[in-house]
Amino acid sequence: KYCLWGQLVSSSGPAPLTTNPPSTSGFRDLGGAAQDVDAAVDQLRANGPDLGIDPERIAIWTCSAGAPFALRTALRDRPAHVRALVALYSIMDLTGRSMISADIPDKVLADFSCSRYLEPGRHFPSMLIARAGKDNEFINRSIENFVAAAVAAGVDIEYLNHAEGQQSLDKYEKDVGGEKGAKQVTVKERTEEQARAE
Repeated sequence: KYCLWGQLVSSSGPAPLTTNPPSTSGFRDLGGAAQDVDAAVDQLRANGPDLGIDPERIAIWTCSAGAPFALRTALRDRPAHVRALVALYSIMDLTGRSMISADIPDKVLADFSCSRYLEPGRHFPSMLIARAGKDNEFINRSIENFVAAAVAAGVDIEYLNHAEGQQSLDKYEKDVGGEKGAKQVTVKERTEEQARAE
């Protein structure tokens, strides 16, 4: 799936790098997964010129349960080389605890909740956030809370809501000729454009 996304994005200009972070073991090892993503970005920056990639113009794309560890460093540290963030139907806040084991400390969940870092007056990369209307209620509520916090903080954000979409809408939607298909194409096109624009 992710290699196909990479091929799709590369066909419109940007050079993609796909990673396969280790399992978070039910959110118990968010730190390990975050370190894997950070290491991938570091490698991309170090080797980018040899690959024909501008190391100062990086976009990070994630989906589903990936946002807490994939976007944490970019939102917390706001490095200048990260120019754009894309999150499709992704968990943006873990503090609601639904779907999360009670034995995971609140501090850990707060540290990996994307909304935590959206403070007014700070500069953030531009963002594209997409929501699948028929997805899990916890995920969608976290997206809605994140988008509201981003708007309040003055973040440059684009929000796409596929009201009839389900989790992994890019993978499973079958109605490619009707309204659902049009919205699916819109999500994909805007992902490509976000990666190119920054």
